[in-house]
Amino acid sequence: MDIQDEYVLKRGLKILFLLLVLTSAGPVYAECVKCIVGDCCNGWSVYEDADGNRYKGAFRDGRLSGKGNQTVSAAAPRIPA
Repeated sequence: MDIQDEYVLKRGLKILFLLLVLTSAGPVYAECVKCIVGDCCNGWSVYEDADGNRYKGAFRDGRLSGKGNQTVSAAAPRIPA
């Protein structure tokens, strides 16, 4: 392998690394979840998951924030104590 081949290989690896870093970077804020009432992104909303657990309260940047009320469904799986 001569010097020119080495240069091309190193440059290709740098470009590949850069592309991997840029494409794997997620959004700055969490994605907003699907909501029953509101948008579950910012402000007051109601969210229900697949198990029937429900959260009514404040959201900020797609995450639970501030005061809220969480109701756990009777059908939700339980973790043994």
